[in-house]
Amino acid sequence: MNYSELKTVEEKLDMVLQYVVNIPSRELLTRDQIASNMDVVPYEKEITEILLKLYKDGYVHTQNDMGLGYFYSNFDGRIFIDGGGYVKAKEIYETNLKVSSHILTQDKIYRRRLLWATWSAGIAAFLLLLWNGFLWINPTYYDFPYILFGIVRKAMH
Repeated sequence: MNYSELKTVEEKLDMVLQYVVNIPSRELLTRDQIASNMDVVPYEKEITEILLKLYKDGYVHTQNDMGLGYFYSNFDGRIFIDGGGYVKAKEIYETNLKVSSHILTQDKIYRRRLLWATWSAGIAAFLLLLWNGFLWINPTYYDFPYILFGIVRKAMH
């Protein structure tokens, strides 16, 4: 695939990392040589920025932090690019973002339900307290629910 056809930054990062990983160990290439070997000389500044990003992420090494030395890959870079690289990492990140958003939504729903259940239980307990207070003050209604059953039985006979 041609470098100019790549649309996303992740694809460009993966292409440069793939190239650096596939450089034989006896060859040490500078950023200029990497750009010319990849036939992307018009994008040399972008290639330099990508190489510095790969260096910062720990997938390539260089002797100079400014990007003036030789670039070579390390084992982490090889494992990362074999695992799908930045494109796969972005897919995983987006999937995790969707899942965490769904989990947060479910958490909000469960919190509302728990709050409603807690308030309902509190109100029911308060009403029972009032009823028992009323029965303590006025004990004639102590058998109130059972009185209804007796009235219903008398009405049926």
